Amino acid sequence: MAKKIITVKGPLDPKELGFTSMHDHIMFNGAALISKHQKNIPQHNFPIKIKDAVSLENVGILHRNIFLAEDAHNQDDEEALTNEVADYFLAGGRAILEVSVPGISLDAEANFRISQQTGVHIISCTGLYTWDSWPQAYKGQSIDWHYLRMMDEINCGLGETSIRPGHIKIAMEYLNEDEEKALRAAAQTAKDSGLSLTVHPSFCTGNRLRILEIIKEEGLDLQRIVMAHTSVVDKPSFAEVLRHPQSYRVNTDIALRMLDMGCNISKEFMNTFGLELLGEYDAGDWADMSGLVSLIKRGYGGQIVLGNDCCAKIMLRRFGGEGFCRLLWYTLPMLRDIAGVADHVLQQIFVDNPARILAC
Repeated sequence: MAKKIITVKGPLDPKELGFTSMHDHIMFNGAALISKHQKNIPQHNFPIKIKDAVSLENVGILHRNIFLAEDAHNQDDEEALTNEVADYFLAGGRAILEVSVPGISLDAEANFRISQQTGVHIISCTGLYTWDSWPQAYKGQSIDWHYLRMMDEINCGLGETSIRPGHIKIAMEYLNEDEEKALRAAAQTAKDSGLSLTVHPSFCTGNRLRILEIIKEEGLDLQRIVMAHTSVVDKPSFAEVLRHPQSYRVNTDIALRMLDMGCNISKEFMNTFGLELLGEYDAGDWADMSGLVSLIKRGYGGQIVLGNDCCAKIMLRRFGGEGFCRLLWYTLPMLRDIAGVADHVLQQIFVDNPARILAC
């Protein structure tokens, strides 16, 4: 039987997928992330309160300190998001893997309407975000419980809808007992359903190699895995970089070890998203791009996919960002025109690899 990609509108021939962002969010709720980080924000003099709406007066500050206002992190305006996805289509984008899952919101019906109105193929996910965002009823459950919940959504539809997911997304922050059970259940679900799986590892601790070992233990072919947010730089603390600028450097060692294990990796070119008050910093995408080009030149183009990870109102064009178009306006031209990546490799990364991974 010929393979298909399951979109929110139904099965799609993989040859029809086209240019694809493999990591993005459309309808997104950042409440869990705001709650997690808000308590750690130190005293400051910025004229912003947590309930303030995004405006021209505060958007510049929010780009560097997103957790100062709840509104900055919420993508919940369907009309605005329809226009943002339409912009992506006009720029040349044809498909979006929408990786929102319980914990950070999922609105399959909105995704369906937006897909209908814009012509962009949208693939929704079953799965879970990090443990601290889980509904209480999900905590303490067994591997079988998580497996049956995901399989039910794959077979019957997401939530109360008949819209079927075409992919699985699982996020690991702590790799505690609950998260490991969910990860094992996701691997089993992917193996039995034929769907592919994106894993979002912790930005801090990583545990990427251990995650892949767990997935292998469950018998899932790592070619069906996308490891998101792959680091290709050493990024020490800001204080350390100030004292030793050379400590911020390209480092593809972990990425190479994952690639050699056989999985796919994803790099996301997020725009205008900062946490400066929490001691984090953004040196721009130049180092990430350099590390990515290094991997491509070593022949790993067949295992790389890319995305925007658009996950906040202030990342949208209508609120001061570049939205879903950044992949087409920045990433593709940089790879093609500046780095000199060959057209057939760009075809792999943006079209062929997504179609291969998502087909089931």
